Amino acid sequence: MDRAGRASCVAASCSPQVDSRDATTIDSWSCFLQCYDAFIARELSQEHPQFAAALRQLERETRLEHERHSVQVLATLRVKDAKILELKKVVSEQREQLDVVLDELERREMKEDVGVQVDTQERRAEDATVQTEGIKRDMKEVETQTQEVGGDTGVLELLEKLGEGAQDSRAQELGAGEGTADSDTEERRQ
Repeated sequence: MDRAGRASCVAASCSPQVDSRDATTIDSWSCFLQCYDAFIARELSQEHPQFAAALRQLERETRLEHERHSVQVLATLRVKDAKILELKKVVSEQREQLDVVLDELERREMKEDVGVQVDTQERRAEDATVQTEGIKRDMKEVETQTQEVGGDTGVLELLEKLGEGAQDSRAQELGAGEGTADSDTEERRQ
């Protein structure tokens, strides 16, 4: 193989595998070619023109690939930015909806609290009414018992008066009958 053939083989074997996902490789190879551009133009192009042409072609392809990659990245970033803006709008709308729902829940809670307070006050009023009715019943029972006791007392007083009257009349009978009883007792003794 002559020198030109070897130079082409070396250039082909040394060419980096340009992968759009590996931006670091593209940047390093471009940097290398830019650093040695003067050397390639002066020395290699005279002595090894095919090798120099292959390097220049490689540099162009690398630059084009790098530009394509940059365009892809830029397009991807634009798409992602659009998605981010769309998501921000959705989040903003959902926050507004959430605020509305939370406000409604607060209103309902306040309404329920007022309702609970009213219910509590109504229950207290009902409890007070029930207690008042219970107290009235108790008072009626006490009055009834008092009247019964008072009636019993009246009856007792009457009975006592009758009892006293009966005792007086017995005593009188006994007093009148004492003389008779004494004489009967004496007669029996004899």
